[in-house]
Amino acid sequence: MSLGNLTRDLISIDSVTGNEDAILEYIDDYLKKSGYSKKITIHEGGLVAGDHDGSAVVALVGHVDTVPISNNQVSLDESNAIYGRGAVDMKSGIAVMIECLINFQEKNIVGVFYKGEEGLKEHNGLETLFPVLNENFDISFGIIFEPTNNEVQLGCQGVVNAALRIVGEEAHSARPWLGDNAIYKSIPVLEKLNELAPEPVLVDELEYKEVINATTISGGNAKNVIPGEVLFNINYRFSPDKTNDDAVESLNKFFSPFGELTITDVAESAYPHKNDDNIQKFIDFTSTNVEPKQAWTDVARFTSEGIPAINFGPGDPELAHKANENVPLTDIEDCYELIKKYLQKGVE
Repeated sequence: MSLGNLTRDLISIDSVTGNEDAILEYIDDYLKKSGYSKKITIHEGGLVAGDHDGSAVVALVGHVDTVPISNNQVSLDESNAIYGRGAVDMKSGIAVMIECLINFQEKNIVGVFYKGEEGLKEHNGLETLFPVLNENFDISFGIIFEPTNNEVQLGCQGVVNAALRIVGEEAHSARPWLGDNAIYKSIPVLEKLNELAPEPVLVDELEYKEVINATTISGGNAKNVIPGEVLFNINYRFSPDKTNDDAVESLNKFFSPFGELTITDVAESAYPHKNDDNIQKFIDFTSTNVEPKQAWTDVARFTSEGIPAINFGPGDPELAHKANENVPLTDIEDCYELIKKYLQKGVE
């Protein structure tokens, strides 16, 4: 089957987070029918394909789940582009992974197809797969097939989410002077955030942009009541030179004049390690552009395990999760050819 048709098949399978069993069964069946002779095991967190004989292996890694399909999702069948939920993020990358496993069985590679990347951190399939991987494989390098327009994107930003509470005082809306409108009290912090420019931070010769955003808002409990509080979710994307504690301290300092801040979750960043031998080997053999990853990805999980890893895959990340999500067929084919070049020259 061609890479394009394999991608279309994968897109046709509903694999919204929490509903990944069918696509894992498809991958299992496809590998076996295509002559893949190495061990395939389906675990709670996903599917692992590869023999574990103690040799150092390169991990090809991708999540099989997608965000929910939007009501106006575009689904076209064009000769030069493939549309549909997951086309970019990241079923085209999954297709490349599958074909590499089939066509390079003589190489020391393992395929990791995991669940739950688009959901809560604690439900990410790598949480349960990493103990299995560490016990059975000596992973020397990881390629995370996130969409990158086929360029190497190194490291990733960390993330802090926090609840910001602005406190006012309730009153009848006919007598607002008896209260203190929490919505109006929120104006200074909203103006501050609106004026806040992305802050460039140079890490390992790569420029990341730190950003702070208000992403949700709720307040008031009735149409005729002056709201006594407003709650915002604050989302902070911090650079790889900061620890989680550094990021939390920065956020608390920024918001202390405005209200009560409660940290709800933190995901650590990943340092780019641009000069790592494994990363440099991939860059040298593929001759691809190198950029920072302006987002969080599971590269952070591999880095925290002491495994150098990169983001590399087909598709434009700016189209991920959009109604018109699509990937050019040439992007998928080019990605396969670049990975092929690396596997042929850089992996035993």
